[in-house]
Amino acid sequence: MKVFLIDWNNMTPQYTYPLIHHLNGKKCISLFFVTNSRPQDKKHFEIYKTNNLSMFLSSNFSYSFINKITKPFLLLINYIILILKTIKLKPEIIHYNWLCIPIIDLLFIKIFKLLNCKVILTKHNFIQHDKNSLSFKENAIFKESFRIFCLSHFVKNQFDNIYQKKITVIPHRNCYEDVIKNQNTIVQSKNKPLSLLLIGNIKKYKGVDFIIEVVKYLNEINFSVLLNIIGPGEFNYINRISKKIKKLNLSEKIILKNEFLDFKSFYNAINNADIGVMPYIKASQSGTPYLFYKCNKPLIISNIGGLKEQTNEKLSKVSDIDVKKFANCIIEMDIKIKKNEFHKSDFKKFLDENLWEKTINDYYFEYKKIKN
Repeated sequence: MKVFLIDWNNMTPQYTYPLIHHLNGKKCISLFFVTNSRPQDKKHFEIYKTNNLSMFLSSNFSYSFINKITKPFLLLINYIILILKTIKLKPEIIHYNWLCIPIIDLLFIKIFKLLNCKVILTKHNFIQHDKNSLSFKENAIFKESFRIFCLSHFVKNQFDNIYQKKITVIPHRNCYEDVIKNQNTIVQSKNKPLSLLLIGNIKKYKGVDFIIEVVKYLNEINFSVLLNIIGPGEFNYINRISKKIKKLNLSEKIILKNEFLDFKSFYNAINNADIGVMPYIKASQSGTPYLFYKCNKPLIISNIGGLKEQTNEKLSKVSDIDVKKFANCIIEMDIKIKKNEFHKSDFKKFLDENLWEKTINDYYFEYKKIKN
């Protein structure tokens, strides 16, 4: 069985690379990766064999507007290359891990179907977090797809009823197993004040403004915390957030680091925190909780989207998007930490229940079912 897995923009290599690597270890399957992009942290992903199909054209101009202009044309050329590869190798399944430009994707999905390929789609998010509606022709792609995989029930439930029978939920689980198994962990940090961490791409939907208001409230009631916000962000948004922190006189309470972290630095930042915070305003699911749990760190998450599906009630607290409620969760979590209520065995139990091998087996089972 041959499968082409497509992710032109290489949106989630932390998920895609271990997926391809381990599926290719199964019997009777050859999975090829179709992309024209490389991950930023190249060294981190060297351990995976992704079986890239070909060297497709990519644009790496210094100016983003040139990249936007050339992107559709490059995508068309790359699709022509891919069609020729499809005719030659005759894959049974074309699996879109992410769409690129839906109206162009749709055109070639129809061609793939004419070539007797079954087209399946993974939807990480029903609607992208920085948009308010589906992209043009995305709904048409749902109709053309033979199967749709969702990583959470939250995403599945957003689809119209007409699509429900073709949707299968394959939980996100711990895609980081290969890279964290030999990492050291700190059972309990000894930070003073209490260290909070919001990590990942710094975007509005991550609830950055909201968590700043939470820290402001905690400061007003004399509960001492230090919030680290770490990750890459768009210049204008970072600048606005920085000004807000200064205006609220929170520069000693909030450290904002606008930088891309390689995996080792990312992991170390989690390892040195006391509590992870995920105050997201929009969310479908996330793999980040598994990294916090690997480091024996409890989480406080917003009651949004499918985040709860990736967490554990015993190891986390779930809060509404309400400043006082979220702040109270932090205070209650601090009390639990001081009482030594978190145990390494509890974190390990949750991780054992979400082994990556289960996700691999789910995909393998679905592929075989689709082929037959």
